[in-house]
Amino acid sequence: MEFFGTKNVALSTDAVAQWLVDALVDCEIESDEEEGSGKWSQIALYLDNGDPVAEIDRYERGEEEFDDYVADAVRLLLDDKEPVMPHSAVRWLCQYMHSVQVVFNFKPHQAFYDEKGWAIFNEVWTNLKKLEPGIVHVQGEGFTNEAGAQITWEFPNGTVGEWKMAVLDEHNNWVDFKMDLANLEQRQAFQAGKLPTAAQAGM
Repeated sequence: MEFFGTKNVALSTDAVAQWLVDALVDCEIESDEEEGSGKWSQIALYLDNGDPVAEIDRYERGEEEFDDYVADAVRLLLDDKEPVMPHSAVRWLCQYMHSVQVVFNFKPHQAFYDEKGWAIFNEVWTNLKKLEPGIVHVQGEGFTNEAGAQITWEFPNGTVGEWKMAVLDEHNNWVDFKMDLANLEQRQAFQAGKLPTAAQAGM
């Protein structure tokens, strides 16, 4: 899970810990932040029994690792062997990457799937996304726009359920709609960058 932010708002390890305290969620945190600096490149989250929940890697514009990370993201978007659809969203994403200032990459561990582990992750993930404008990428789902609507299709075959989606109109504005992921006709229209005729628009 990745969050691409456009502001790089200051975020200390203490601030992350405070989110969890305020939510009454027990968690242990390790960080490579130098005391008082507010700068870190990795935070590790643990259950209170020591089981690892997730690692968060942080990449900031101006760092070589940031440039490599964003370049890899663009390369995957443009991969001819496994094309990401729709093309209109891919073009928008490639342009959007020029405005990205920070990337947070969440790497789950076994305790992530525990009820307490999920509570820890969800609290940090939810608060992080409130800090600044940005987009999300989830492997096996795809990218969202800043409003949280799904704009690319990376779901595996057989995926079912309703999902908030968006496509670009002729004015390059996002049009939100609710989509039945199991509906082949809707899926084909979305992958072509079109609003499915049977979809419920205006979510």
